[in-house]
Amino acid sequence: MPFSQGQIIFSIFFILVFGSGLTWAYRKDIKRQPKYAKGSLFILIAIITMFILFRALNIVIS
Repeated sequence: MPFSQGQIIFSIFFILVFGSGLTWAYRKDIKRQPKYAKGSLFILIAIITMFILFRALNIVIS
């Protein structure tokens, strides 16, 4: 089912605003409690790697 232009614009806007809010909150938290942010970059890289591997596997299987 194709998306309408309005739905695409809304989703792009939502992702940008939500991502900005998350980034702002994370930066604010990391200043207050840096010990809880240790290793978060490793987790982010692991999630992105898993997503890429899943996507590649999906392309190979299809």
